Amino acid sequence: MERRRQMQMQKTKEQELAERIAPMVEERIKYDITQGIIEAIEERFYPPEEMMREEFIEEVQKEINETKPEDLLSFEDLQKNYSKEHEI
Repeated sequence: MERRRQMQMQKTKEQELAERIAPMVEERIKYDITQGIIEAIEERFYPPEEMMREEFIEEVQKEINETKPEDLLSFEDLQKNYSKEHEI
């Protein structure tokens, strides 16, 4: 009889502890899930800098490969165009 009573008291203490800890665990889980969602969204809309650099380099290399020598301006032509645009 005494043993049964002790087990019931033990269960009651464990239940009280669980009831006190449960809200803290829930909040932590919600926080972790929210942070995961935010990180996923940020990666989708703001890719890591390395990716942006790689894409930029690939795009520039593609433009360089597609550029024909006759499309390039001489230094003098560049100066004239710059002077016209900036009224120097």
